[in-house]
Amino acid sequence: MIMGAGAGLLDLLTAQGFVRDLVVGRRAAEAFLRSPVVSPLSSYRRLLSLAGVGYVVVAFLGRLPLAMSQLGTLLLVSDATGRYAAGGLAAGALAVANAVGAPLAGGIADRVGQR
Repeated sequence: MIMGAGAGLLDLLTAQGFVRDLVVGRRAAEAFLRSPVVSPLSSYRRLLSLAGVGYVVVAFLGRLPLAMSQLGTLLLVSDATGRYAAGGLAAGALAVANAVGAPLAGGIADRVGQR
């Protein structure tokens, strides 16, 4: 049985069946709730031990195109127009569009499913 602040939450989630469906499982969730996070380095060690190196690499590579698209937009527009202000405006517009569109796309993916 878990002791501490997270015990009630984990018991509630277990009763509802949510923890059973998690990939990491109850034992890993109990260990996570018991151990204090001391530093960012220790939290990255925990992430690597729970999820594995492969997941971290894939998650990083999956987010890379979004960041690179803004940088690419900045460089392309500023080179084409000769003005960094125009490139910054275009990159900012892309960032706002991503911030608005990502939750909408996530909601649609939750309703319809990923294809």
